[in-house]
Amino acid sequence: MGFRRMQPVLSLFILCALFLSITLTVFPVHASEPSLTEILGNLGFANIVNSSAVTFPSGRYKITLYAEFTQYSNSNELCFYQIGTNNSMPILEGLEGGDGYVSPLTKTFEADSEFGLSLSRNDSLPFRYFTEPARNVGGQQFAVVYNDLDSLGMFLIGFDDRSYCTGLGDYDYNDMVFSLQLQYYLTVQTVPLGLAVILGQGWYDQCQDVTVTAASILGYNFSYWDVDGTPRADGLITVVVNMNASHTASAHYTKTLALTIVAESGGSTNPPPGTYAANQNSTFQVTATPNVDYILDHWELDGTNVGSENPYSVLMNANPTVKAIFVYSPPPLQFLVTISPMSASIDKGQSVEFNSAVSGGAPPYDYQWYLDNNPVLGGTSDSWIATFAESGIHYVYLRVTDSNSNSAQSSIARINVASPPVGGYSVSGGRNRGGESLMLHLTALVALAAGATAINRKRKRRTK
Repeated sequence: MGFRRMQPVLSLFILCALFLSITLTVFPVHASEPSLTEILGNLGFANIVNSSAVTFPSGRYKITLYAEFTQYSNSNELCFYQIGTNNSMPILEGLEGGDGYVSPLTKTFEADSEFGLSLSRNDSLPFRYFTEPARNVGGQQFAVVYNDLDSLGMFLIGFDDRSYCTGLGDYDYNDMVFSLQLQYYLTVQTVPLGLAVILGQGWYDQCQDVTVTAASILGYNFSYWDVDGTPRADGLITVVVNMNASHTASAHYTKTLALTIVAESGGSTNPPPGTYAANQNSTFQVTATPNVDYILDHWELDGTNVGSENPYSVLMNANPTVKAIFVYSPPPLQFLVTISPMSASIDKGQSVEFNSAVSGGAPPYDYQWYLDNNPVLGGTSDSWIATFAESGIHYVYLRVTDSNSNSAQSSIARINVASPPVGGYSVSGGRNRGGESLMLHLTALVALAAGATAINRKRKRRTK
């Protein structure tokens, strides 16, 4: 009975011994294998620290195989599994690796929930070694995990594949050496959507800086970037996105419209007449500059009078044409009033006729004559006949008001009015004819003298 009870144990022992002898015969033995830290150092991972991680958060991961120092490299199978389940999903299988250092082999996978990693052989004795020690026989540790301090989110892992049969192993954790890197997705798009494909969309390692450049799009101007809806105020065509999570980078564009500026004769504009590109829904300001003796009469926008505000702002919601209309408008002449005569010397009771001339101002005009600073009753025309009944010095001027209520005043005329001598000559009423009256008197005196001379001659003849 004792032998029969021991028979299964002996059979298992013999099977394990046979397996070990076969594998030792078939696969090469690395007499001097590098340690895990030596392997990682040789691969350039110099800034590492031990990690307590035995499971990993959900997400997309990039896994890169670097080395397999094991007799079973051609049958190693690396899987990930959902925590609390036996559902193992292969990542690296069998001949995908190689013995010793291998050309880096990279794959990706996505885990919908927290997961662990396991290593097994896919040809015989399907024992499985887990990153979770609690799932291993006797709570043994079959994996060592490091954090790469130079690459946030990267784990460096070394597996050991000791046999459950004998518990033998070299405890060097270099039977499979690989990195595990968390990745995030960058979405790159335009606003409005679909204007162009901008390079840069895809998966990136956690905390990797990604530079994306806005594309040139015919008929549109680039405005700005936003990341996850937050605008970047610098307005640069490039944006750098740190992939500390999945992000969306949006390049905003505005449609380009054409503004045509026209200036009629009599002036110009700033900017000068021509065609200019402007963003849709932006405001474009145009200033009119009239030539000498011209003024801006009004603007026309697509043929419609829009007033004379200067400068004028055009809302770019189409491809408009704005035209500056100028009119000739020389400055008005100076408003001047002159009168004549500006001086006269007359006798009391004589008259002086005053005339006026007006230049500038805006007709029709209103006239008012003044005598000695007093308005003359009825003196409201462009001329005035003044009769001076008082001797002395008198002053006359004319004030004219135009249709714009502007006033102009003439210079002041000086009139000297004298009293006639006692027994002197008579002065007819009406206009100033002093010189004419004197001549008449002289003529009368000459006639009287001539008559007296003729009478004397007749008397002398009779006497003889």
